Amino acid sequence: MKALLTLAFVVIFATAGLAQTHYISSNTKIIVIAGSTEKFDSPDIFCLGYYDVLTGDYKVTVMVAPTGTTEIVKSFDIIIAYASVDDEFGGFDASEDFILSLDLAVVNDYLQPLNVSTTFTLH
Repeated sequence: MKALLTLAFVVIFATAGLAQTHYISSNTKIIVIAGSTEKFDSPDIFCLGYYDVLTGDYKVTVMVAPTGTTEIVKSFDIIIAYASVDDEFGGFDASEDFILSLDLAVVNDYLQPLNVSTTFTLH
C-alpha cells in the first residue's frame, strides 16, 4: 500500500508541471513601453493578471523573454480600471479561462498601437 501511495504521489507531482503556458509572440522587433526606443527581437510575452482589491483596478504583469526561453529581460505592469473590464468583457468571471483570456487581450490591446505593423499571436 505504501509503495502504491508513493507511486501515485510521484505521478501526480511529475505531471503537475506539464500545464500549457500561454503567451503572446510577435513576428518582428517590438517596443513594449510607450515612448521607449528599446526594441525586443520577436520576444515571447508572458502575462499574469490579478484584481487588486486595495485599488479596485485590474493589473497585468507583463514579462518579456527572448523567443523560446523563459529568461525575463523586461517586466512591467499594465493597470486598467475595473470598470473597463466590465465594459469590454461584460463583467468579470473568476474562472481560469476568463482570466487568461482577459490577460492576453489586455496585453494585446496595449501592444498593438505601439507596434502597428506587427502581427501578435496568442498561444
